[in-house]
Amino acid sequence: MNEAEGDASQIALKNWEIVQNILGRLTTFSWKLKAGALTLWWAVIAYGTLHQEAALILCVLALVPVVFVFDLSLRLAEEKFLLKSVEIEKALTAFVRGDKDSISRLGISTNIDQELGGFFLLILNWKRFRFWLPYVLVFMVTLGLWFCLRTSAPIP
Repeated sequence: MNEAEGDASQIALKNWEIVQNILGRLTTFSWKLKAGALTLWWAVIAYGTLHQEAALILCVLALVPVVFVFDLSLRLAEEKFLLKSVEIEKALTAFVRGDKDSISRLGISTNIDQELGGFFLLILNWKRFRFWLPYVLVFMVTLGLWFCLRTSAPIP
């Protein structure tokens, strides 16, 4: 391996590290978003149930899709960066093997494709139910609580 190839492999390694750091931040932010939203949800549900405020429960119902959309966008970006990480790993493997054709074909970049259509469907399919099912359950529980509070007699 000559000096130019060594520099290119160092650049690829640095790009891989950058992508891994981005993935870590995306995952951390996603968990913080879910934790904060769930804390707010429980607080509003408890207050609304205690004070028989069906309208308050209905307001928190709107929180579920908003958090879902934010989390979905984070998950889509995470999927894109995971694919970019695999591409960089393939380029690094090509460097080690000395496969110059693969290196030039794969390239080295941390840019991700902004096309989201296929990834949107990929995440919302049945095999990825662990991502979207909690949102559906929280939405249904909230809707059920709202319906129960709306139709029940007030607590004296």
